[in-house]
Amino acid sequence: MASDHASWPRPPAVFNRLKLNGMSSGLLRAVLVRFLIFQAVFDTRSVLAMPKKFLLSIFAVFVVSACGGDTVGPKQYTPPEQKKEPDPLTISAPVVHPLTATCEEEIAVRGSVSLKAGMAVDIIVRGGASTSGATAAVDPTTGSFCVPVRLVKGQLNQLQVYAKTPGALSTATEISVEQTGVDCETGNRPTEPTPTKPKNVLAGMLGEASLLGSGGTANAASFTDGDATTWASLKGPASGYSNDPAWVKYKLPKASILSSVRIVWGTDDYYGVEYKILVNNSENAGDPNPGQDGWQEIKDVTDGKGGVDEWSFANKTIQARQIAFYMIDDSAKYWVPQGDWYRIAELEVYLRQESNVVASQPQSVCAAGL
Repeated sequence: MASDHASWPRPPAVFNRLKLNGMSSGLLRAVLVRFLIFQAVFDTRSVLAMPKKFLLSIFAVFVVSACGGDTVGPKQYTPPEQKKEPDPLTISAPVVHPLTATCEEEIAVRGSVSLKAGMAVDIIVRGGASTSGATAAVDPTTGSFCVPVRLVKGQLNQLQVYAKTPGALSTATEISVEQTGVDCETGNRPTEPTPTKPKNVLAGMLGEASLLGSGGTANAASFTDGDATTWASLKGPASGYSNDPAWVKYKLPKASILSSVRIVWGTDDYYGVEYKILVNNSENAGDPNPGQDGWQEIKDVTDGKGGVDEWSFANKTIQARQIAFYMIDDSAKYWVPQGDWYRIAELEVYLRQESNVVASQPQSVCAAGL
């Protein structure tokens, strides 16, 4: 009996992509064998009538599965194994020597860290009085370190100590240090120093004047006697009527930096409306005159109001060996036969406080023996 070839199914396309391994390949072989035996026994002619392509497909599947093949068809792509990147360089947290409460404002944070060959390590200490942290290098031979750290006075200081390499930062080792706030020598808490009143460098000094009038004490010493109730009159050098500038000058004990100048006028009717303050760095300079013989103007007043005039030079550096008060116009509201007059009670000059003690360089707390 002829077999209808058209009724035989084409080889399933899945055979070209089927994965066969383990139990699945064994099961498939058993199914194929049972199929062929059944057809050979009960319907030999149908087996012989099967298309050759179909029989070849079944045979190929059987052979591949029997040989342990894992796929029928093109071999699947397996990506190469990715290379593992080496672990970044790590460093352990530093070991810090114990610290106790101290009266010192600066302490030495000492300790050690485990080193690998050729490793450059720095120690960073954060906390204390420094906002940016203190840093020191680790000894490459011993792994030991010492970092000077300033403390906040009178309180418990929390410090974090890190080890740092070019590629890594360790976890922090935390320590606490109390700064007691007491004086290390006396054991007492320091007290705020009592502010000292600045001293008038002209006090008791007798200056040189253009001309003194008969009013008041008629004594230039009144300008610097420290008593604001006494005053003397100052006028220009001419003996008769004159509007020539009047002046008084003083030679300082040494060349000094000025801090401030103060004028206390004697009365409300004769004070300087227009005047200048001059300085000279030579102790042998002649009569004061702005711009001549080394006299330099440091203050020019054009609208004096009487009472007390005070001028600060704290933000400037003005050095002087001599100082002069150079009067140009007074406050008189009516004509005076003798010309311009200036009634002065006190002249005061204050110098910038300079320390003559040269501060010695403190020895580092990390120096040997400390």
